[in-house]
Amino acid sequence: MKHFLLSIALSIGIITFAIAQPAGVFKGNGMPTGIGVVLSTFTDFKTNKGIEYVTVSLQRMPDSVTINGATTSKRGEIRIENIPFGSYRLKASFIGYKSTFTEVFK
Repeated sequence: MKHFLLSIALSIGIITFAIAQPAGVFKGNGMPTGIGVVLSTFTDFKTNKGIEYVTVSLQRMPDSVTINGATTSKRGEIRIENIPFGSYRLKASFIGYKSTFTEVFK
């Protein structure tokens, strides 16, 4: 039951992320290049309050190598900066619960 509740809470919170893109920066093949930021808020679906101390890993895809991470603030927020453009997913871990993953995002 604990896994189910945390999964729902994290699934709701993880959806809020963004990769910032500087305008007009492209490789020779037309693909964007540069760095971005990942933002997310982890919220308890029952209380609608942020979940503090969730460990969040940013994993590069498709090899799932962890390249950066953060721990959520009192309000359940994370900010991971200086992320090269690419495909990633977030892994959320909390003591006593099974880890939860986001869908892959760019």
